[in-house]
Parts: sequence; structure tokens; C-alpha cells
Amino acid sequence: MKLNLIPTTTLLEAGTKALADKAKVEESSKVGTLRGGTIGLVEPVDGGVEISGTCHRQAVLRFLGVDIKGAEEDSTRDLMFAAGRTNEDSWLEVLSASWPGKILREEEVPIKWATVNGTPVTGRPDIVLTDLDNKFVRGLELKLVSSLWTARTVLQGKPKTGHLTQAAHYMWKLSEQAGYEVPFELWYTSRVDWHVMGWAQKHFPKHGEANADYCEYSTNKEGVSEIKKVLPFTKGFELRFTKGQLQFREIGGKKWVDTIISRDRIQQYYELVEDLAKQKQLGPRPINLDYSGQRENWKQCDFCPLASTCEEYESKGFETWLERVKTKVSTT
Repeated sequence: MKLNLIPTTTLLEAGTKALADKAKVEESSKVGTLRGGTIGLVEPVDGGVEISGTCHRQAVLRFLGVDIKGAEEDSTRDLMFAAGRTNEDSWLEVLSASWPGKILREEEVPIKWATVNGTPVTGRPDIVLTDLDNKFVRGLELKLVSSLWTARTVLQGKPKTGHLTQAAHYMWKLSEQAGYEVPFELWYTSRVDWHVMGWAQKHFPKHGEANADYCEYSTNKEGVSEIKKVLPFTKGFELRFTKGQLQFREIGGKKWVDTIISRDRIQQYYELVEDLAKQKQLGPRPINLDYSGQRENWKQCDFCPLASTCEEYESKGFETWLERVKTKVSTT
């Protein structure tokens, strides 16, 4: 077949599959390892534990080498994940033109530690800046804003709990490995216009309020200024631990904000996932908490590709549930 006759759609489909197959091979080499990108928090409560963050059942599956991406009906979400990776590439391009030291990325600056039972936990910070003596100066965890509602919460000065937890984990463990405190920042980048209309307008800054400079406004028929759209923006948050508890503040801000995120809760999450996998237990459903400990107004299970499997099979035990998950993944 002549190369110029290969349809572009065929190239896209074949390329996407090849990258997915490569990712599966890489994942298969990490079975039995707990992962920095799959993270949550555990809090002991009366009669058990309260689990927030990434669903621990998904974490168990990843630990066992079961890739639930195959259970997702909407494969176009790969486009969003790819955009997140190119966001990191764009940051590297910009920083390379201004930072005089080295810029380390992911596999160049891994973290690795072990649970009390010896199970490895690994992770890869997005970017770590070093000085001319190769000393770590600052870590950067980078997130692409991929929804209007994420843009809203970021502009309200409220980073997502999962993002804070992931960055806190990297800051904690990289500092331990280095033998000195490595400060971290969490940065959000929005690279598109988010048009805001109707009832959604009340959720965004009014003209003249904090962060209104990230928005564009127009005057309605009554002569009232109202938001028209959110412009492309970057917004960062500094992180620090105070007595093992994470705090954050907006870059350039003065007030540090307390969170429920702690070293202990992160460690307990990984050890719980390890225990559930080895004891063949599912544990309770996860709950959704914001960084202050307040329940979110939506449930993770409502957006999980395994929701129906859990509904039908969780009462039948771990092994039955696991087999149904594997069947769903292989047949979807």
C-alpha cells in the first residue's frame, strides 16, 4: 500500500493503539508496586476507616496489574490525558528559556519508599528545578484545567484535594531522599477560553473581585457587568508541612490554609491498599472530601466505569468482584 493512501484516521487509530499497548507493557512491569499517581487519604473512625481520594479499589486493581481503562466506554478521554502531558512539555519549553540550573523531569527524579511490610511505593514529580550545584530548589506539580468547573474552583483559590495530596506526597518523600526540605508548588494551567453563561455566571468572580483579571466581562441590557468568559491563565499554590499537616497558599498570597492532608493519612492509604489486596477485601466505598474535610456535592462512584460492577458484585466477595472486573475490562 502506498504511504500517501493511508487515511489520517487510520494513522490516528493505529498510533493511539500502539501507545496504549506500550503503556500496558510498562504497567505490567510494575505489578506489586504502589503508585504515586494513585493516591488518597485514610482516617480511622469508629468501626473502621474513612477513605477519600482515588478509590482504593481502583488502586488495588492497579497494584494487581488490572488496567481499568479498558472498562471506560469513552476512549476520547485519552485526548484529555495527552493534553496534560503536552502541558508539561510546554512548561519545560518555557522554563528552559529562563531557568539557569537543571530541570529534571519524572523518571530523572523518581521517589521510592517502602511500606512497613516492604511493598515499594514509587512516583515521579513532574518537574524539579536544581541549582548549579545540582541541589533541588523547587518541585512543580502541573495540572491542566480540563473543565469549566475546575477553572471555577481554582479561581476561587481552592485547589483540588487529590492534586494537593499528590504534590504533598512528592514533596515529603523527595525531601526525605534529599536530606533537606524541597519546597513544592502546585500549578494549574488553562489554555482555552471557557465561556460562561446563564446560571453558571454566579459561580465566577464578579468584575472587580479577586481573580477577575482572569476573566472577560460585558455589560447586559440592564447596564450590569457580567462575566462573559474565563481567559487562559496560570495559577499556582505554595505547599508546606506544619507538624506533618499540609498547608497551602496562593502564590503571592499571605494566608496559609490548613488541610486534612497529612503524612500519616497518605502512608495509611498505601498500607490499606496493600492490606486489602493481600487479604482479598474490598473495603468501604470511598467518600469525597475537599481539602478542609467537607463532603463534596458529588460522588466518585457516579463517574466510575466500575460502578455497576460494584453495585452488583461487591456483596459476593472480592474474588467474584475481581473476576467480573477482569471480564468487563477484556470485553469492553
